[in-house]
Amino acid sequence: MSRYIIVGAGAIGGMLSAGFCRADVEHVLVARGSQADAVENAGLTVRTPHETLTAHPTVVRSAAQVNLRPDDVIILAVKTQQAPTALSEWADRPVEDEHGRQLGTAGECLPLMLFLNGTDAQEQAPRWFRTVSTTVIYTPAVYTEPGQLAVFMEDRWAGLITGPVCGPDVPRPQAGATSTADNAALPHYLQQADRDFTAGNFASVLVPEPSPYTFGKLLANLANGIDALVGSVDYSDLLEQLQDEARSVYEAAGIVHCPNPPEELGFADRIPEAPIDGVQNLSSTWQSMARGTGNIEADYLGGEIVRLAHLHGIRAPKNSLVMQWCRRVMTGDTTIPANPEERASGLREAFDQLNKEAL
Repeated sequence: MSRYIIVGAGAIGGMLSAGFCRADVEHVLVARGSQADAVENAGLTVRTPHETLTAHPTVVRSAAQVNLRPDDVIILAVKTQQAPTALSEWADRPVEDEHGRQLGTAGECLPLMLFLNGTDAQEQAPRWFRTVSTTVIYTPAVYTEPGQLAVFMEDRWAGLITGPVCGPDVPRPQAGATSTADNAALPHYLQQADRDFTAGNFASVLVPEPSPYTFGKLLANLANGIDALVGSVDYSDLLEQLQDEARSVYEAAGIVHCPNPPEELGFADRIPEAPIDGVQNLSSTWQSMARGTGNIEADYLGGEIVRLAHLHGIRAPKNSLVMQWCRRVMTGDTTIPANPEERASGLREAFDQLNKEAL
């Protein structure tokens, strides 16, 4: 059986830890600061539309506090911009057997599972780890305060689509494959993780090639930047324009994407969303901006569309504009309106102008 080392105790890492606690899946939660203090002192409370659960995971604050074992699996659940620091912290940690003999480093010996939005981490991680998988996550989970999470789900807490990125025993499917995997052909740690995720109240699916689903989910994640700017103001028309622009970039780049992964993989009916009284359902980028963390993940979401466009000799001006506005708000630029309605109106005017220029 695997022991999981969950690096990152925000909305996603915390939710996963609470699910594992409920299913008695062995794991360690790596937290920091006020979140670590709160979970150590009072546990980790997850509120859903129908229940409130308090879990009591084993908490550590750094890689140095974990004695890694050969059956460990590291789950990276930080923001994409934080990934390089976390990868370098964990990759060279020693892995020892039960007699204290060093077997190698974590990067050489242990699987790494990426629980991050976007695609950038999939390119970063193989620099440090030999065996890497990625998980596409469908859940509206919110970090509300230290030790407190909200998961806006009626049934399962999240939909998880997991597939290999690299590794010595990874089957090589045909490019663009989007069928579910024969579990027996995938590495054992993924098969075990699939069972453990299911036990933890997650709708889990394994796939041989995760890329189409990753790029499919990226379209949905383009909402993060706008959400961070305008909050609860209706921005569906703006998001549709960002997604249309992204699809054009995908076509230019020759990228295959799955338009609706939960429907294609058959778990959409298990992840219906529902409101929670008194809690706003806002994106992780909004949460980062509200907490004043100093950095946001949107540069690796809409920013990934911009990067792909530049690499293929085209532009993605609408996604680029949203990223610029997010960065300017983060730095306290007062030329961006403070009122969410005014921001939405300003973006609509800018998008309309870009549409005219494109004619």
